[in-house]
Amino acid sequence: MISYYAPPDSIKNGKIILSGREFHHAINVTRRTKGEILRVVDGIGGVYFARIESILHDQAILEIVKKRETEIEPWTHVALMQGIIKGERMDYFVEKATELGVKEIIPVITRKSYRPGAGRVERWRKVAISAMKQSGRAVLPRIFDPIEFEKISDFLKNYSTLIMLDMRGQKNLKNQKLTNKILVLVGPESGLEEEERQMAKSWGFEEINMGKRTLRAETAGVVALGVILYKNHDL
Repeated sequence: MISYYAPPDSIKNGKIILSGREFHHAINVTRRTKGEILRVVDGIGGVYFARIESILHDQAILEIVKKRETEIEPWTHVALMQGIIKGERMDYFVEKATELGVKEIIPVITRKSYRPGAGRVERWRKVAISAMKQSGRAVLPRIFDPIEFEKISDFLKNYSTLIMLDMRGQKNLKNQKLTNKILVLVGPESGLEEEERQMAKSWGFEEINMGKRTLRAETAGVVALGVILYKNHDL
């Protein structure tokens, strides 16, 4: 069943207001009409079934028929800290990580990564909304504004397992003992510089490899997320 997204502040008093891109998608693309029941997610775990009550010029008013909490969210909290990748490759990473069940995406500006242009972060958030709906999720991963590499240490207190993906790591992810609060650091296309690697290790990150084959930057974090959720019986 197709899902539509309504942020929590557009849901109140038994009504849902669909506006903007979601209104356009519902009314102009999928051709929903008055009286139809839609599946709406709020991005924080709520799933609503709501009947279209009225269609205005730029929004639709829906009456909530039933609400339930999502039952498919991973209990494992995985955050992916990704060195920013060029163009559509970063979009791909955001899309696939969202589909799998990532909780947070933290774009990192490293010495070898790209600096995102104006509007890029908003684009990533739109990609995440689409991927959330497509995959049946009802929780929208948080996408942070890009941070400088040196600011990574500000995030570490929230996680019990710190992993840095690197082909030179002596341990393989499939053999690691994992917790349910995991932060994965992935470099950009050209990888992390040696000074950055050593800095991350001093913060407590453990170098872990992903096997014999070299994965692209936009692939490595997504594969790691899948392995982690599989190992935790949470895929």
